[in-house]
Amino acid sequence: MLGKSVIEDGKIEGDQFSFTIGVKFEDQEMKLNYKGKVTGQDELRMSVEIPMMGQTIEWIAKRAS
Repeated sequence: MLGKSVIEDGKIEGDQFSFTIGVKFEDQEMKLNYKGKVTGQDELRMSVEIPMMGQTIEWIAKRAS
């Protein structure tokens, strides 16, 4: 939906990570700020902050068995 992006400002500190991607949505350029934490061996808790829209979306990713 947003096309391909390049990860910028990627950081890993212990079990936490963060990165930013630039996207174009409806002819507007914006940055999406991702952050997350590895919780156990099979789970990531992540969120993406969309400053231009004043929103944060959270989700959990689990390894498929």
